[in-house]
Amino acid sequence: MLTAHFPSGRPTLLFVLALTAYAQSDTATITGIVTDTTGASVPGASIEAANTATGLKYRGSSNETGAYTLAAVPIGVYDLSIAAQGFQTVQRPAIRLSAGDRARIDAELQLGSFSQAVRVLAETPLLQSESANLNQVIENTTITQMPLNGRNYQQLALLAPASFPPARVISSATAFR
Repeated sequence: MLTAHFPSGRPTLLFVLALTAYAQSDTATITGIVTDTTGASVPGASIEAANTATGLKYRGSSNETGAYTLAAVPIGVYDLSIAAQGFQTVQRPAIRLSAGDRARIDAELQLGSFSQAVRVLAETPLLQSESANLNQVIENTTITQMPLNGRNYQQLALLAPASFPPARVISSATAFR
């Protein structure tokens, strides 16, 4: 909270609210629901996402409805592991997260011992069913190899789907001279 003095001479309180621009986020979110083979939720399942490049691990657990969220996970490639007492561990390798992604990864745990693991090798596309946002990540190699007119980085926005160049506005003052 800041105090400022305006010409009226009375102190006025200013509240500063910092908003983070969503489009400039350099993190992602992993979310999903953990169930058993009957479709019942599995509360207390441990969730672990391990960054394959750095080895850093991000941990969480499912709530009473089986839902989990790992928020503010730095971008990169992750191996996801979901485990619960009395169930086989589910492992989902090589999940690629880009800036602003909200990857939904649901898991169905099968009965078994805690030491048994089910490794999912089939790669399914990450659906972002949690949000209707459209985003596009442009890799560094694309940026450096792209022939940009005048090196104007804003032209890269036109690579995203459903993007259009700005319309040219002709003012009525100059159009009818």
